[in-house]
Parts: sequence; structure tokens; C-alpha cells
Amino acid sequence: RLSKRLIKSPGFNYRLPEIPALLGLEQLKQIKHIIAEKTALAEYYTNLLDGIPFLTCPKSASYSRHTFQTYAVLLKNPKDRDRIISLLKSENIEAGVYNYVIHRQPYYKDKYNLKDKDFPNSLYVSSRILVLPLSQGLEKAQVKRIAKKIRSFFHVDNKG
Repeated sequence: RLSKRLIKSPGFNYRLPEIPALLGLEQLKQIKHIIAEKTALAEYYTNLLDGIPFLTCPKSASYSRHTFQTYAVLLKNPKDRDRIISLLKSENIEAGVYNYVIHRQPYYKDKYNLKDKDFPNSLYVSSRILVLPLSQGLEKAQVKRIAKKIRSFFHVDNKG
């Protein structure tokens, strides 16, 4: 399933209205707290979802630190993704797809004559990635509820 955002031509947009710029400056003042909060929630997700044989949780390399802009799991079976999204949506839980496969974007595909066969890893990941809610203010109880729904989907006993 392709994203609805398609890159058809190159361009730039450097405009940032004053109000969003002010909000961004205020968030930068709290960036360490924001990253710590999201990291703690991501670790909680991993604690609750780790061990499900049908998905892989994100892991940070030993030499880096993940800021968890998103919390994305990799599903073994791509057919599970849409079913999980539907299940979560029926419970008023937003989950989605995060698959900007650049070689399929019209501008790059046409300009550089890019073919799917040359990007098997991108295709593999883009068909299996599932992005779960992870935002400032999300509570552990909400993460637990989401994880419980996913564990139930896979018929895996619930943790916590």
C-alpha cells in the first residue's frame, strides 16, 4: 500500500510561520525531557511486545541513541499489518503505515529509472512496518492497552 503523499517534482519550502516557529523554540527548550519521555514509553512497548514471534521491536545500536520519533515494529507477515490497523482502529487506536519508499516516488522513479528489483530491502520493510502511537502525553496505561490488543491478535498471552 503506497503512501498518498507522492513526490512528483523537486521543490523547497523554507517558510515557517511565526506561531509554529515559536512553538518549535519552546519544544527545543524541553527536548531532553521529550526524548526521555518517548524513550521510556518505547521501552515499555518493547517490554510488553518483545517475545512475540510474529514481530520485531525496534532496537538501538550500541553506539547510538534512538529518539523515537515513532515506534515502529516490523511484522513477519505483511498481511497482518492491515488487519492489525483495522483492529486497533475499531478500538479508537490510531496506528499506521510509514512507508516512504523513495524509489517508488514518481519524481525519483522517473528521473533515475528506478526499479523495484533493485531495492528488495526497502520493499520488504515497507510492506511490513507498523507504526504504533507514541506521542508526548501518551500514558503507560494506553501503551499497555495497545500492546494487549496486539498480543491478543497474535494469540499470545498478555504481559503486565
